[in-house]
Amino acid sequence: MAELHLDNWRANRGAVYPWRMLEVTRSELKFLANQVSELKVKAFYGITLHHALTKRLGFTVREISPGFRRWLTQLFLTGLLISYHPKGELRLEEGTTSLKVKEVWLSSAELLRHYS
Repeated sequence: MAELHLDNWRANRGAVYPWRMLEVTRSELKFLANQVSELKVKAFYGITLHHALTKRLGFTVREISPGFRRWLTQLFLTGLLISYHPKGELRLEEGTTSLKVKEVWLSSAELLRHYS
């Protein structure tokens, strides 16, 4: 298993256009698909507020068990969103997508099926 980290600054550049974030992320996943055979990784994992986006990219989305870890992760990722999103705090008021943290998973086989 490998944990994925998205470069928020790069992904959110031009995020006033939602499809731009999708394009950048697809491009990064295509690059990762080209490297996956050398990595010998069976699955990729992450925790994100962008679960609606990741579902569209082929990831499986799972709830995180309630508790301190989820609360702290929610607080941290919401802070990152405010810091990196062009609209800052105003993004929280839009209410267009759920800003609840969730786990996302993508097997190497699915990555190759979608992006190679």
